[in-house]
Amino acid sequence: MTTFIGRVVLFMVSGVLMKSICKLNIRVLHAMPGRVRLQCNAWKSNSVAEELTNALRGYSLVESANISPVTGSLLLHFTQKHLNQKQFDGVMDLLVKLTTAGIEKEVSISTLLMGRIINRLDTQVKISTNGICDLVFLFIIALTTQAVRGFSSNRGSSLQQLFWVYRLLRGGRNVI
Repeated sequence: MTTFIGRVVLFMVSGVLMKSICKLNIRVLHAMPGRVRLQCNAWKSNSVAEELTNALRGYSLVESANISPVTGSLLLHFTQKHLNQKQFDGVMDLLVKLTTAGIEKEVSISTLLMGRIINRLDTQVKISTNGICDLVFLFIIALTTQAVRGFSSNRGSSLQQLFWVYRLLRGGRNVI
């Protein structure tokens, strides 16, 4: 009975692991006794690749870990010639967790680009107005105008916009 329950639990855990592996699209490119080459597009990020390599070097089953951010390919040499299913699942689970954590930490390219655009726009506004206005001031004026115009038709939305204006004027940048 215990082995049956153990198999059911293992089946459920491996199902969750397989979903994560499929979501990240981790592929086994080549395997032979004592080593495996995997590929994942998320590993093309330098920061994710570096974090993954450093963490894998401290893992007991991994003798060496080499990753190529250019191809997103990871070559693992194990301390044993043959891993059982539980050991290999443990390595794959670790890869999924480390990759997911690395992706979550990384700032997206779109966010960086948008930040640069906003900073350039803010600089242009300051230059154009000889330092009298900045982008935050223009945003406050636009929000206040929109709130006052819409107060008769939608008080809830207008009050929320006025609250954002208040928070911006008090120095809070996170208004949402």
